[in-house]
Amino acid sequence: MPVLAEALQAASSRLDALDALILAAVALDLALDSRTLAKAFGTGHALVLRAIMGMSAEPALLAIAQRDARTQRCFLALTPAGEALVAAARPDAVQQPGL
Repeated sequence: MPVLAEALQAASSRLDALDALILAAVALDLALDSRTLAKAFGTGHALVLRAIMGMSAEPALLAIAQRDARTQRCFLALTPAGEALVAAARPDAVQQPGL
């Protein structure tokens, strides 16, 4: 995943390091919700939520498929723009999970 995250960050000046890690994790189906992402990256859930909100703004790279009102946990999916960015950044990384 770090290789894909680095490639995503290089491909888009819009993404910071956390954004790129989140996008890579979702693209590789390693983590599809905000709580799992926060635990995996050892960061606060609020920081992950803030990054998700930024990437779900137009042009949206992530879509919030579902949200738990009590915990604020967001379940995520790539938008077509997110899929295109992942494909442009590193087309082989999507086909080879773990890179």
